[in-house]
Amino acid sequence: MRINSTTPSQYVDITTPRESTLSTSTNTNITNNTISSSNGPELNAYNDYTSDLTIARKEIRNEYYAQAVALDKKFGDPAQHIEDKYKNENSKYFRSDLSENDRYNAYRNEMAYLKTGDANVSSYDPFVYDVIGTFSFTDEKALNLEFNREQINEQFAQLLEKNNITIPADTKLSFTVDPYSSKVTVIGTDDTKLINSIEAVMDEKNGSELFAHIKQTKWETNSQYTKEKINKYNAFTSIKEDTGYKLNELEIVDGKFVTEDGTDIITLFAEGIYARTDIYENKEPVIIEGMSRRLSDLIEADFDTVPDLVLTIDFENGSFHDVGQSKGFGTGETGWIFNKAESLQRDKISKQITEMIKQENIPASKDTKLTLTINSDTNKVDVSGGGEKLNSLLETLLNAENAKELFIYILLEQWDEDTPMTYDLLEDLLKNSFELMNGESISLKYEDGTLLELPENIPKIDWFNRLSLLSDKQSIDIYV
Repeated sequence: MRINSTTPSQYVDITTPRESTLSTSTNTNITNNTISSSNGPELNAYNDYTSDLTIARKEIRNEYYAQAVALDKKFGDPAQHIEDKYKNENSKYFRSDLSENDRYNAYRNEMAYLKTGDANVSSYDPFVYDVIGTFSFTDEKALNLEFNREQINEQFAQLLEKNNITIPADTKLSFTVDPYSSKVTVIGTDDTKLINSIEAVMDEKNGSELFAHIKQTKWETNSQYTKEKINKYNAFTSIKEDTGYKLNELEIVDGKFVTEDGTDIITLFAEGIYARTDIYENKEPVIIEGMSRRLSDLIEADFDTVPDLVLTIDFENGSFHDVGQSKGFGTGETGWIFNKAESLQRDKISKQITEMIKQENIPASKDTKLTLTINSDTNKVDVSGGGEKLNSLLETLLNAENAKELFIYILLEQWDEDTPMTYDLLEDLLKNSFELMNGESISLKYEDGTLLELPENIPKIDWFNRLSLLSDKQSIDIYV
């Protein structure tokens, strides 16, 4: 048996993050070398995240749009036909069955495939997003953010190492980033030499990336964010992106932000908006009017007194840790992602069983109570409690590909969170699931349209150990 000591990049660890390479030495060691990050490691808030699920979705997306574009090409103007489907309400081909957001995403992907042969422009696609079942228990966004936190931790470690900076173990620092200048302020220690050295390597580029990462990893409610802070920040970034000007550097004259030559910034903003090619369904006037109102509100509220979106993140023992939210992505804080996976998978199975009953017109009442028993002696799922016809039909359906879903739920419920779970490892477990049960049976309850949690009296199986023993017999390679 081969057990890899590190998680291959193409596999996603859904339990614990990789260890940071940052030293946690108790000695502060800062040399007189010139501190610089311009020619060395830098922070990057947006790192390429790839999982088996991501790859599969991309493949399915391209397969779908290859067929769609083949049909589009039967029309004299394929591009116009795509416009008609997703933008022209008067066309008989208009997809009124889709929401405006779904039409927007489908339009982008279909047009992209027509032009480039690759439909992977918008990931949230109505024809693809919920196609894949096996791994949909995971929260892709949470896994993506956890991965990016790991990357930021490693990049920061390299930045410190390059500049001969060592942060003592158990030293808790706070990094605060100004949203406009990207200036980073560090507090948390009386060692001014250490503080100055860290702030020096956290230049404007790295400060900007750290700010983007903090904003990116906001999860649910975060006390650092308020509506007025967000509105001010969004106005600032939009104006800067489309005009090149910074709101905080402009004068306010007669209730308007103006440039040094007296030009109303909205005039320049409008020019920038009309010059863009990514505005959907001629929304330019709406965007310009909305920005005009937003700037007027900021001036009326006294722009300089409106709080800025200054963001803070903590750092300790090789990892950044989120501030102001209950769920974090720092080292040792991501167990909630795994726990959420159990709930997502249970909800998914509940809906699948309910849908099976509905689609097959199986006689069942709202209070139908079923027992689903995974029987490793017979290598199948036995169903009881719903009557002969209902039990028989569900057994047929559950013993197809859907049996995997039950195993995934049980694995998630019983998995040791200290052992990293990868997609490849999960596949090995699923392929050998009945054999790993060693003749045991596990029963699940379905009541009132919901799969119930595993009873506490069910013996907990050490799935990883059993797979390891099995792999010794069958020469299975396990990737951990």
